[in-house]
Amino acid sequence: MKTKSIIGLIFLAFLFLTACSTTEETTKETSEPEVYVFDDITDVDTTASNDLPEIVPPNPQIIEPSFQYIVQVGAFTSEDRAKTFIDANKSKIDFPMEYFYSDSVKLWVVQLPPFSNREDAETVRNNLWQMKEFKDAFIVTKE
Repeated sequence: MKTKSIIGLIFLAFLFLTACSTTEETTKETSEPEVYVFDDITDVDTTASNDLPEIVPPNPQIIEPSFQYIVQVGAFTSEDRAKTFIDANKSKIDFPMEYFYSDSVKLWVVQLPPFSNREDAETVRNNLWQMKEFKDAFIVTKE
């Protein structure tokens, strides 16, 4: 049994040594000359043709974004709470309040009608912040 193991090891060592070759043997030498593509140019042709047509970009159309700025004054987990908030506070401000269910936040939100510019919405929001009931009011932008 020992002799078979020794013969097997010798055979494997022989296969390993004969199968491996040095990198010098596997590297093939090519006798092709090396090609250098970028030669030094001594004369530069500065008389190139200027007959190219002038490219005129089309007039860009400026499209003003049509944003609406909405002051949100509350968000509630139930429709009844949203209605109760509106009923309790509608006499305190000069703007009508509307409520609806928002799928994005999964809440009933109470908002004022939209403003066409941010400055007006900020003015109203800042005035609402003076009242305890509307201290959490913020502006929502809608395109």
